[in-house]
Amino acid sequence: MKGKKLLILLAGSLLTLSGCVKINSNPKKVNLLYGDIRQTVIGNITDLDELEYDELSSLVEHKENFILATFNPTCGCWIDYQKPLTYFINKHHYDIKYIDINKIIGMDNKFGIYSVAGDLPGIVFFKGGKILKQAKYYGNPKPSIFKKNEDFEKFVLENVNLPKLYRVEETVLDSYISGNKSFNLYVTKANCPDCGALDEQFLKPWNDKVNTVNSPLYIYDIAPHIGQSDYQATKNKYGLSYEGNQTFGWGTGAMPTLQYRQGNNIVDMITPLNDKIEEQRIVSYFTTEHVNASAALRNRASEFVLNGKEISKTFETMDEWRQEQVELQKGIINTFIDYYVK
Repeated sequence: MKGKKLLILLAGSLLTLSGCVKINSNPKKVNLLYGDIRQTVIGNITDLDELEYDELSSLVEHKENFILATFNPTCGCWIDYQKPLTYFINKHHYDIKYIDINKIIGMDNKFGIYSVAGDLPGIVFFKGGKILKQAKYYGNPKPSIFKKNEDFEKFVLENVNLPKLYRVEETVLDSYISGNKSFNLYVTKANCPDCGALDEQFLKPWNDKVNTVNSPLYIYDIAPHIGQSDYQATKNKYGLSYEGNQTFGWGTGAMPTLQYRQGNNIVDMITPLNDKIEEQRIVSYFTTEHVNASAALRNRASEFVLNGKEISKTFETMDEWRQEQVELQKGIINTFIDYYVK
């Protein structure tokens, strides 16, 4: 984020959600994946980094769901458009991406984005890497969506379901804990293959089929502490390790870890996709003790206890073993997510 003056936003008012799980997905709406909750609000959308063409190409290739604002920097309409974009980002904790159309004009692949600069600004809704809907300023029967906060918000919410997964800054996470908030937490680590498997094979498919929840999943990335003197202390602090959490902790702590918390009290927790094989038996987080301690899992203990289970297969790579863990643990992970993120 570029260095600009930011307004302080009280942690207690960061997110208000209501309603219950709605699963019958509307094919005419985009289920947005990740939101971002900061301790500060942005002063303008330009406080966020503008999207580059290669980044747009990657989002499309990875079949992501997202909103893209397009603009022509020489048009005064872009100044007006920044206001409702900024309003929506701050209110709904979702970072709308934006790009100068001149970065797309002249490229062989425009991804179907309307690119006549004189007709912009515009807005594009991508679902699974494909355009579900787009609108431009020129010729629009309701041009106010590009100028007025409420009109823009209404238009966007007619075309998207808001995220159910919210990345949080550490200061926000700590405020939830100190405020004794009940919440779901996913502790991840940037560039972690195990976390990537959880994201791609569990959270993204789950997000596509579930439209709304009233108990979202907050995501904290521990990566800034890696290699620092406080790394182990941080894992202990958030209850990932046995030292920090003798009921659910796993060794020195590992990622991914999913928790249900009431402030500093970890009510339930799992650390999936971190098992290993020794002498053809699985050394697993999912011991009898861990499974029976979990309100989400204990009723299926005979099915979910993996520790000590014989395994006859051999695996040439970590990727092969990780995929085997996905198969072994998919019932556990889905059960835990469905139990708490609802």
